[in-house]
Amino acid sequence: WVHYILCSKFVRGKWMSTKVGLIILSHANPAHLLRLAQTLQRIYDNPSIVFHHDFSQSPLSLDEFPSGVRFVSPHVKTRWGQFPVVTACLRALELLYRDAAPDWFFLLSGADYPTMRSDKVLEDLNSSGMDAFLDFREVPRIPPASPSPRPKNPTLRHFASPGN
Repeated sequence: WVHYILCSKFVRGKWMSTKVGLIILSHANPAHLLRLAQTLQRIYDNPSIVFHHDFSQSPLSLDEFPSGVRFVSPHVKTRWGQFPVVTACLRALELLYRDAAPDWFFLLSGADYPTMRSDKVLEDLNSSGMDAFLDFREVPRIPPASPSPRPKNPTLRHFASPGN
């Protein structure tokens, strides 16, 4: 079975649809994860959702989650900013595309929550003319002894530290 979310769009005389898949990397807060999964299923009309949850950091009852939500098994032990997070993401992506073929996928953390209407998100994706959206931040080369410069955006200050 495959869950689809449909966003109709009339392009060049044809109705087009968009299938969306969601990948969620998590390690804590099971109650929030359940609420997040239920909300995403509701607002995106039962999309394919794959979790990679690090069970070594927090237990999670899979029976509480909707039947359309899948979990990567076995999980990868992850740590913030470490390469196993990439491995966890790739395993979730593989599971998502093995059973579904979404036109777009979103990579979310377990702390995320929707802040924009789903119809607006889908409209933006369909009208963008793009096939991917990426966010990146410059990693400044700083000698270890010098203090880290502070990013202009105060919400990103936790990224600037001598260890990073």
